[in-house]
Amino acid sequence: MVEVASCIDFLPATLPQSFRQQALEVLSNPAVRRYYEWNYPLPIVNRFRERLLGWFIQQDRSGAAGKISLFYRFLSLLDRIESDDRVTTFLWLLDSGEEGGHDIDDLLHVLSNAELFLSSTARRRQRRIDKAVIGFSRFLDICVEYDALLRDTIQVPILAESIWLHQAYWFYRLHEDFGEDLERSINVTTRWTKSKADKRKMAARNKQLLGVMTRLKQPPSGTNITEAHERGRTRRARKKIRPKV
Repeated sequence: MVEVASCIDFLPATLPQSFRQQALEVLSNPAVRRYYEWNYPLPIVNRFRERLLGWFIQQDRSGAAGKISLFYRFLSLLDRIESDDRVTTFLWLLDSGEEGGHDIDDLLHVLSNAELFLSSTARRRQRRIDKAVIGFSRFLDICVEYDALLRDTIQVPILAESIWLHQAYWFYRLHEDFGEDLERSINVTTRWTKSKADKRKMAARNKQLLGVMTRLKQPPSGTNITEAHERGRTRRARKKIRPKV
């Protein structure tokens, strides 16, 4: 978040010495660097470390109108991700975690069947897997707004680049772990509707979501992102196991 703010001069060019020293101590630790450079590639974190070291990092000084409001929109979306335990539960499973004995394969199993999906979302006493199912739907909604935000930042490429990098890891994980199941899972979340009019609306919604997820998989147009972030795409191969749901 601090790196995104710094790239548009939202924060002072020189950050407080105590903050810089403490942040550099953590980010320069070999084990920590291995984590965000190789195990879970997060280029936005590496850029922040380089900024703290005083290396040349691009900044937008164009005075483009509205870039501060765009930054606040980014903060709002970030808060929706981090403050919603259903979304964070979904992301935890997406990152090979387990909740209540369930993992990503169990989630994919629920999302493969409309009846299982409806049963999971309607259950009063929700299990962790149920929260992840709801979190998946909410994350898709957030992605729609994230995509709109990126398109609105086209006049400030540096900001668009930083905002995309902030969540790019999850966009890649979604495509890698879901694979061909992504379209089916999106369709399942809207298959409950009965009327023809609603079905047409849901079909349009599904098409929109697929377009959004395809765009978010790639860096925004007009940005200059190296392939450093690509390392995370082949970080692991997930072994399919029998779902426990």
